[in-house]
Amino acid sequence: MLPEVGFTEILVVAVVALLVLKPSDLPAFMRQLGLWSATARRNLQGMYEGWLEQAEQAAKGPKDGPQ
Repeated sequence: MLPEVGFTEILVVAVVALLVLKPSDLPAFMRQLGLWSATARRNLQGMYEGWLEQAEQAAKGPKDGPQ
């Protein structure tokens, strides 16, 4: 469903962050990045579940039947 983030990707982000940010700013940045990532993952999961529900309803057909 959603791609998994491996150790290598996390390590690359941490190294780039160390090069760009001051070490004192790194904990706040990583926390904010984690919060943003969790929010994005929740939103994407909600959209996926909504699409899945709509697809299931479309597969069942209309509730009233043919008119």
